[in-house]
Amino acid sequence: MNAFASRRTKYEKKSQVASIYYKKLIILQGKHTAKFVEIFTLFDLLKLLKMLIMLIFLRKRRNS
Repeated sequence: MNAFASRRTKYEKKSQVASIYYKKLIILQGKHTAKFVEIFTLFDLLKLLKMLIMLIFLRKRRNS
């Protein structure tokens, strides 16, 4: 449980840094970048979901 919690905080820190970077990009390049940012964050979420599914699957395999 502890390892998972630390992993979560690490990801949260990364996402905070990323959001700051995205905001800077939007300021620099205007509306076109905003769409790119939405797509990129969606892609990030999909990657995270995939990781969670893999973790659950591996735990189930280990238990059986």
